[in-house]
Amino acid sequence: MNPLFFLKDIGAGLIALTWQQLQAVWRHSRHCDLVVATGDIVAAAIAHASNRPYIIFLSAHSSYYEGRVDLGLILWHLLCSEKCLAVFTRDALTAADLNRQGLKKAQFVGNPVME
Repeated sequence: MNPLFFLKDIGAGLIALTWQQLQAVWRHSRHCDLVVATGDIVAAAIAHASNRPYIIFLSAHSSYYEGRVDLGLILWHLLCSEKCLAVFTRDALTAADLNRQGLKKAQFVGNPVME
């Protein structure tokens, strides 16, 4: 990540927007049985913060581009949480890679963007 782009995002209101999104999730998720997230670490963190069971479509990672997917410690922890019921990947290779790494709840059932 280029630090200049990150600073521009901060200046454009990233922190306030993220806070508003988190508040909206807290406000609405208490009426939900399941939270569905799409994205990567930010989406997983917000879903986890809802304190509800969640599933995630992990759209930002692919073994086709990365070889062995490295989710990092924080995202790995969020996806291994008991609150995270399933991890859907954008391709079968990524699901197989994550399964080999020990994330058995990772699965590929089709790409909602393509299907």
